[in-house]
Amino acid sequence: MMSNSTKDSLSDNLANGLPLETFTNWLQEIENQPAWRSAADRQMEYVDGNQLDAEVLQKQKALGMPPAIEPLIGPVI
Repeated sequence: MMSNSTKDSLSDNLANGLPLETFTNWLQEIENQPAWRSAADRQMEYVDGNQLDAEVLQKQKALGMPPAIEPLIGPVI
């Protein structure tokens, strides 16, 4: 649970806009993600049952096929 000072600080930032320094730090963190992060994100998509990308799902829908997703990894974990 957040303390009152943290809530007040968050409220002040939202009311007055996000400080440029905070925004810049967030962008730098995003740009400097480790190389393994993209592979880990894809693996988590499989755990969540999102194996198929939007393009494949659209093609299947156009052919009248339901999404063929087998949630094998999620239940194991």
